[in-house]
Amino acid sequence: MASPLNAIETELAKKMMGVFGSVISNRAAYFQTHSQEGLDQKSVESIIRKYAAVNAAISGGASLMPGPFGIAAAIPEIILVIRNQIAMIYDIGRAEGKQPNLLKPEILAGIFIAGAGIKGIQLLTVHSGKILAKRASPFLWQLLISLITKKVSQQLMRSMVVKCLPAVGAAAMAAWSNYSTHIIGKQAIAILSQPIEYVDSEYTDPEIHPQTSDVVELPPPLNLDLFRIVSLINLMKVDQDIAIEEVQYICTCMEKSNLSTSDKMGLLQAIKSDSKLTVNYSVFKDNPEESLALLMDLVALAARDGQVHLAEKLYIKQVGQTLGFTDSDIEDLISLSSSFDKVLE
Repeated sequence: MASPLNAIETELAKKMMGVFGSVISNRAAYFQTHSQEGLDQKSVESIIRKYAAVNAAISGGASLMPGPFGIAAAIPEIILVIRNQIAMIYDIGRAEGKQPNLLKPEILAGIFIAGAGIKGIQLLTVHSGKILAKRASPFLWQLLISLITKKVSQQLMRSMVVKCLPAVGAAAMAAWSNYSTHIIGKQAIAILSQPIEYVDSEYTDPEIHPQTSDVVELPPPLNLDLFRIVSLINLMKVDQDIAIEEVQYICTCMEKSNLSTSDKMGLLQAIKSDSKLTVNYSVFKDNPEESLALLMDLVALAARDGQVHLAEKLYIKQVGQTLGFTDSDIEDLISLSSSFDKVLE
């Protein structure tokens, strides 16, 4: 019997086949019947903000339940978010002055996988001062779809929807959709602002690296979970007012983690202690998904007692800056989590 993760990957792969070509056809038809006034380089930031907000609303409103089967039920919303991210790339291309016949599926896919941090395949190369793209072979498309679905599935499986309280799931998904859409948008600007050439010859380069170990294999969760929960404990103490809801949240995170019994006992003692513990945030720096998950956990914990204390916000910003997030990213995350928590109450 297939595992829940494999079942999610299979269903996502079915939905992803042909999605790049379909989005291109839909956006091309849209621009044929709508005015393109104001669609220029000055509008790209507003394009990203629009799609990020729409995707946050879609993910935040999804009927999520804890566990992989709950995530599987949200696949239509997940696909819609991906379609919107691809459409955003197309719109940015038009705003950057790229002709419709240049915005091929390979170019949009190359930008998407670069922005999503998907490794193991490279569709775009730099040649003679310009971005070069070739027509991808059917095998290459199958590999691409496989890598995308594995990446998306594992991001979802590692999210707070599985790890922590179900009630935080909507805010977590909204924050992730918002943030990831912004990152893909920035990658689109970086690539589409440069000269691009599409060569209509099949791309079957044997130098493509289909090793997917860094995509397929989940990183060992022990140290990450330990540091994540220690960071939550430190946050709980910064306002010198420990609420029962905060303790319950941390205990739930511990129960859902892969920590040993001895580690859990040590963390329970740390909760009772007045001292703060040291956290090695460098273990998160090469793992953007876990970095964002940590930040979402911190925001969710801070909001458990009904308000985010100033000391808590400063602590979250300090951690976020260490992980490479901007103050704007963190403020958006706090705002999103607060708004969806109110809806769920």
